[in-house]
Amino acid sequence: MITSQSLFAFDTKIDTIVVNYDTCQVHQIVVTIYNNNSETLWIWYDHKDYGKDYRKAIKYYLMKRKGDFSIFDIGTDPNMKGEWWRPSAPNDCFVKCLEPCNSFSMILYKETTPSLDYSDCNCVISGIKIFSNQQIKETCPGIEEPYSVKRISYPYNIIAFPIIQ
Repeated sequence: MITSQSLFAFDTKIDTIVVNYDTCQVHQIVVTIYNNNSETLWIWYDHKDYGKDYRKAIKYYLMKRKGDFSIFDIGTDPNMKGEWWRPSAPNDCFVKCLEPCNSFSMILYKETTPSLDYSDCNCVISGIKIFSNQQIKETCPGIEEPYSVKRISYPYNIIAFPIIQ
């Protein structure tokens, strides 16, 4: 299971792929999330374990400082112009707002040597955090407004991250 704090409806499909080349292998874990809920889901990738305290996880990720700003600042500041996501944006600024009846895929990959067994993907997918729009509204009032979601939401239906452990 990707998240333990959720009681809302979404389905996941997990595929693993191993690509061999020369003396290396690339292990890929493809996680596809289908939003069967009637409200937006918020998705990001964060390895920290917050236990069952979803408010702590939300506040830490959306309000932590990344230089001069936090994701919350960017989403709620009416003076911010344009979209937040650019190709050079760091991975720890990733937030995807997944609308109802849509899907989103994350490709998590790691290059290894062929002798290394990398069959356990539970530790990798545990970094995927999924929250309901209601949980976000309760924890960070003001960030759920339509203009702010457009600014901070990753605009594409697929993203790739290297696995860092």
